Amino acid sequence: VDDQGRLWAWRHTAGGTTIDVWSRAGVQAATLEWPSPHNASLRVIVRGDRLYVVISDDDGVPFVVRYKVIH
Repeated sequence: VDDQGRLWAWRHTAGGTTIDVWSRAGVQAATLEWPSPHNASLRVIVRGDRLYVVISDDDGVPFVVRYKVIH
């Protein structure tokens, strides 16, 4: 759940990952396709129109990546 009360639900499939975003009213607000090379066990924080994730590089070193959510 983000700072605006939206639920971010991650669906993992053989083809990659899809993120469904649901409003407080239970209406689907968005669907995002997640880049497949990122690991599935992520720490994710959403604030406003920014999505922050902690991922690991090839050597296992964690780092933060920031994405802008475009509506």
